[in-house]
Amino acid sequence: MFQFLKLIRTFFNVCEIFVIFIEIILPSFFSFTFRNESRGLWSTFIS
Repeated sequence: MFQFLKLIRTFFNVCEIFVIFIEIILPSFFSFTFRNESRGLWSTFIS
Protein backbone atom coordinates (compact mmCIF):
# COMPACT_ATOMS: atom_id res chain seq x y z
CA MET A 1 0.00 0.00 0.00
CA PHE A 2 2.78 2.40 0.93
CA GLN A 3 4.56 1.69 -2.36
CA PHE A 4 1.36 2.51 -4.22
CA LEU A 5 1.03 5.88 -2.46
CA LYS A 6 4.67 6.59 -3.19
CA LEU A 7 4.06 5.79 -6.85
CA ILE A 8 1.08 8.16 -6.98
CA ARG A 9 3.13 10.91 -5.35
CA THR A 10 5.95 10.41 -7.85
CA PHE A 11 3.41 10.48 -10.68
CA PHE A 12 1.97 13.79 -9.47
CA ASN A 13 5.45 15.27 -9.10
CA VAL A 14 6.23 14.32 -12.69
CA CYS A 15 2.91 15.80 -13.83
CA GLU A 16 3.65 19.02 -11.97
CA ILE A 17 7.08 19.30 -13.59
CA PHE A 18 5.51 18.56 -16.98
CA VAL A 19 2.86 21.27 -16.49
CA ILE A 20 5.50 23.81 -15.46
CA PHE A 21 7.55 22.81 -18.51
CA ILE A 22 4.51 23.32 -20.75
CA GLU A 23 3.73 26.69 -19.17
CA ILE A 24 7.30 27.87 -19.76
CA ILE A 25 8.00 26.42 -23.22
CA LEU A 26 4.69 26.42 -25.06
CA PRO A 27 3.08 29.87 -24.55
CA SER A 28 5.31 31.49 -27.16
CA PHE A 29 4.57 28.66 -29.61
CA PHE A 30 0.86 28.66 -28.80
CA SER A 31 0.40 32.42 -28.93
CA PHE A 32 1.95 32.37 -32.39
CA THR A 33 -0.34 29.55 -33.52
CA PHE A 34 -3.48 30.90 -31.87
CA ARG A 35 -3.08 34.34 -33.40
CA ASN A 36 -3.16 32.79 -36.86
CA GLU A 37 -5.75 30.05 -36.30
CA SER A 38 -8.09 31.31 -33.58
CA ARG A 39 -10.09 33.52 -35.94
CA GLY A 40 -10.82 30.66 -38.34
CA LEU A 41 -11.36 28.26 -35.44
CA TRP A 42 -13.83 30.56 -33.68
CA SER A 43 -15.74 31.26 -36.88
CA THR A 44 -16.25 27.52 -37.42
CA PHE A 45 -17.35 27.10 -33.78
CA ILE A 46 -19.82 29.98 -33.89
CA SER A 47 -21.39 29.15 -37.25
